[in-house]
Amino acid sequence: MELGQRLPLSARLLALAAIWLAWPALADFPPGERDGLSLQGFGTLGLVYNDGGQAEFLRDRSQSEGPADGELAWETDSRLGIQANWRPHDNFEAVLQLVSKLRYDGSYRPQVSWAFLKYAVNPNLQLRLGRLGYDVYLRSDSRDVGYSYLWVRPPAGYFGQVHFTHFDGLDLVASSQLGNGILQGKLYFGHLNETNATPIGVDYEMTGTPLWGGYLDYQDPHWQLRTGLGTMNIKRAFPPYTPVLDGLSATGSAHAVALADDLDPTKGRFYYASAGIVYDAGPLQTQLQLRRLWTDTQSYQGNTSGYWSLGYRIGRWTPYVVLSRAKSEHFDSETGLPETPEFASLNATVDQIVQATQLDQDTLSLGTRFDFAKNAALKFQVDLIRSHDVPSLLWVDSDPNWDGHATLFSVALDFVF
Repeated sequence: MELGQRLPLSARLLALAAIWLAWPALADFPPGERDGLSLQGFGTLGLVYNDGGQAEFLRDRSQSEGPADGELAWETDSRLGIQANWRPHDNFEAVLQLVSKLRYDGSYRPQVSWAFLKYAVNPNLQLRLGRLGYDVYLRSDSRDVGYSYLWVRPPAGYFGQVHFTHFDGLDLVASSQLGNGILQGKLYFGHLNETNATPIGVDYEMTGTPLWGGYLDYQDPHWQLRTGLGTMNIKRAFPPYTPVLDGLSATGSAHAVALADDLDPTKGRFYYASAGIVYDAGPLQTQLQLRRLWTDTQSYQGNTSGYWSLGYRIGRWTPYVVLSRAKSEHFDSETGLPETPEFASLNATVDQIVQATQLDQDTLSLGTRFDFAKNAALKFQVDLIRSHDVPSLLWVDSDPNWDGHATLFSVALDFVF
């Protein structure tokens, strides 16, 4: 069976259970046989039910499908990852991580999410080279490790918009003691190497897209604060846009030609600015993040998003609440062309392109996490979603008459081994 084919749910459950049960025996190998090498893994078995949302819910834009109204799906949140760390010397480390999850093409082919070499120039300066996780904002490089966060899934309005999880390149991290904590600065540069789904149902190859940025981070025993900036420059034309842009330019209308330039993703840059704060002390866990996305053009509508999360641990249980909000800027998609049969199709397609990148959504999430074992947690969550734009960036195949209201019921088993 090829890696891209879907395994039955029962087979996946058995495989995960077998790995989990066998891991203690693997970990007991004599130290000489695995000197400097450590292996670990993580996974999630999740189920989500879409009640009343007359569209398919997406966890993030790396997926092309999700549960529609009245459907129960395990594919949306389930995933399995394996990571190997090799440290032959105190100053040198190699890391490899593989993750299997629902991808843009509907398959579960494992992908290399991390594959880098790390060299510590000194205790306060580190250089990494290879495939790196994208972590310009807090918690963004651990989106696949469900056990590392409180919720069933990261707030979709915030985390779900970013079309990539890793990049190929390098980063440089400098750190220094400051009071009771560590002040850290990071710079990164590289290229994207992923294919993603798009709001209009066409796969988009982002390979070769350059990006760079950095962040400033401070962390002490209870607080973490981070502010980050990033930018990327799309180099590849978006195939479904090409005939539309050519059609607008061919009209000779000054307004239509200007609109074609504004909708061309290769003629502008994308920018990200974020700020986040986390407080974790005793039973209380809370965090707040805000982000602004914008471009030089209107090929992707700029938007502002954020979320606030609050959890309180009571024994092994941690009930929590999350409020999130994401809203796109308004963009006038008028082509300036008459509504005649000659231009009717072109006008409609432009409207479709613009509407598919809109996002105006509020979400209230209520849930609880039950840490029933040292390395496993069970989570229950209800999401009350109000999407004020239909269609929307985080929903596909929406009914034209859908009012944008949906309720998601989710359960997830997160584990590490």
